[in-house]
Amino acid sequence: MKISVLIPTYNRKTMVTEALRKIFSFQPRSYHEVIVSDNHSTDGTGKALFQEFGRQILFTQPKEHIPAYKNWQHAYLQATGSHVHFHWSDDWLVDNLYAQTIERHEKTGANIFVTSARVVFEDGFNPVYYSQGSDRNLSASKALRRLLLSEGRDLPRSPMAYIIPIESLREAWFQSIPAKDGHDPIQLAIGPDALLVASALLQEKGRLDILPGPDVAFRNHADCISVKNSDLLDLYGHCYLFFARRYGLRDIEESLISAANLMPIKSKSWFRRLRSLFFSEGFIKSRCHK
Repeated sequence: MKISVLIPTYNRKTMVTEALRKIFSFQPRSYHEVIVSDNHSTDGTGKALFQEFGRQILFTQPKEHIPAYKNWQHAYLQATGSHVHFHWSDDWLVDNLYAQTIERHEKTGANIFVTSARVVFEDGFNPVYYSQGSDRNLSASKALRRLLLSEGRDLPRSPMAYIIPIESLREAWFQSIPAKDGHDPIQLAIGPDALLVASALLQEKGRLDILPGPDVAFRNHADCISVKNSDLLDLYGHCYLFFARRYGLRDIEESLISAANLMPIKSKSWFRRLRSLFFSEGFIKSRCHK
């Protein structure tokens, strides 16, 4: 098992530097490679990373500045490991996720891994979300349903909490998802992040191994587009429905629609009703700058 750590970034020199320091503070042989895909930052990110990390990282850039989602794909296309970890540049590790994953893989043969996350707010509040209790594994099909419908114990929607087989992501790069109220999920990169996880679970025939965690920390900060405009979180439900219809997941599609219809008709949109049922705005954030 070889883990490629993928860090897409844009104008986050300080944050990505801190994230890399955390990675390199843990066992160096617990990952295969660390790839930073810089989306043509203007804050000196490239120079700073070269000076501090040199050949410890593979630094790459697309030909031109592109939407964040496309930059994730650019990072993915450079990877040579058997598994990938999408490490967002504003988040960081709090434990050696990679060494734990390799150990569990050798013991159980599991192919997809998830950990719980600590969400760090600007005021210092840092609760742990997605704690899985005594659960250690569940089938990929059940995990997919739990992810899309928030059934039972919550699963994280961010790929930052997952180690995923690289092959399972080949079908995950949607060229387009229909816009919602004039908002393009691909351009905003809100919703497709969760679909990376959903795509991996859909193709996995085995089980999802749940690490005790928390092994990762999510930074909840005020400059995220979904914090500035929480209505954009409707795009998650919109993308889930798109995914269910694309792959013929009729039971999930019907459950998404039924859950939305349970909410009062007063709401501006039924996707907003879906969001109010399934999502907590305090700890879901977009990846608009990655």
